[in-house]
Amino acid sequence: MTLFAQLHVWISFDEFTMGVLMLLNVATTQLHLNSWSCIQTFMLICELLYLSLSLKCFLYFYYTWSRDLAMWMSLIKKPKALLLGPYLDSFKNFKARFFRVVVNPSG
Repeated sequence: MTLFAQLHVWISFDEFTMGVLMLLNVATTQLHLNSWSCIQTFMLICELLYLSLSLKCFLYFYYTWSRDLAMWMSLIKKPKALLLGPYLDSFKNFKARFFRVVVNPSG
């Protein structure tokens, strides 16, 4: 019996999340917490860019990793397939590029 069943908690998942879990052949409690954020981030990016969710596309950016003794599985981003790039710009000299807006309380 799982922890959720013992607590009488039922969680419904959308079709894409269930597809990922079935494709990886893992239960909800076997997926590492950081991997849940990968799934949610991918879903949000697809929604914001008006892209359809695809398991093949998701697995293009991530691969699975599990230790022999571990009871969980992780999703690790592929090094050559970047979904989101790091913000590399420095905040030095930001005053020359931005201006400050102050709202006068009196209107």
